[in-house]
Amino acid sequence: MPRCGLAAVPVALVVIATLLLSITFSVSVARRDVAPFFPYISFLGSKPPESIVFSYLLYVSSLLVFASSFVRYRLVKLSSSDLSKHSRRLNIAGFILSVLASIGMSVVATVRITEVYSIHMLGAGLFFWPSTTYCILQTVLSYLMLTSQGNGTVCRLRLVLSILSSISIFTCLVSSIYAGIGWSRVQHHVNDKPHWQLEDGGYAAHLVSAFTELMMVSSFVLYFLTFIPEFYSVQLQVILISCDRNSSGCFADKFGIERCQNGQSYHLLSEEDSEEEMTVISNT
Repeated sequence: MPRCGLAAVPVALVVIATLLLSITFSVSVARRDVAPFFPYISFLGSKPPESIVFSYLLYVSSLLVFASSFVRYRLVKLSSSDLSKHSRRLNIAGFILSVLASIGMSVVATVRITEVYSIHMLGAGLFFWPSTTYCILQTVLSYLMLTSQGNGTVCRLRLVLSILSSISIFTCLVSSIYAGIGWSRVQHHVNDKPHWQLEDGGYAAHLVSAFTELMMVSSFVLYFLTFIPEFYSVQLQVILISCDRNSSGCFADKFGIERCQNGQSYHLLSEEDSEEEMTVISNT
């Protein structure tokens, strides 16, 4: 069976995200918990039982986003000898943004929009803005690395997804404001917001907002598929270091748990890092 390296991580993210939207939308529409035509994603997880699936799969997605962005960060960092100081800073900034996006996803998964609206929207904002900026920074990094180890086709694809995400987030923001204004002008609503219809006011702007929200999320998730060529040859290797205080030696295994006599600790080490740590331990 051929190895796919860590390319399975972004693939898993896309699969999980697709299942999240498909399952929650199907169940929500079947139970008539939302309108069938472009509801907001948050409303797909506002009522049980679909809220359980929504929360669980969104948690998993946030972990996969973090894992994928961490691998991408490490790969770029390993190329730091070929990069400028500015590029290294962009790499660090991109990883920080991905962490914020992951935290935002976990907040959205934890707090339903119908329970604590302000906290849920804070989590959504913490996801949307950092995720879009992350795509932009990674695209810039890709073009900066193009001369040494980049792929022109991948760079162009990332550029398209970054532009799509940027246009979507601004369109979503503006249209949601107009939708809210239109909603507030109607004094007596026939439906609640999950079942938003034409007679409730601001319906056209609502549809634009919901559609661009979906486009923004989709472009962000699909962006991670562009990491597959880089991740394909990457293998996860953890080093086992055994320390004996009664001897001057240190022994390493290719599996991955660092163990000392006074307890256990776990470290994900690169081959270079493990050699340095073994040298330090041997000299103490």
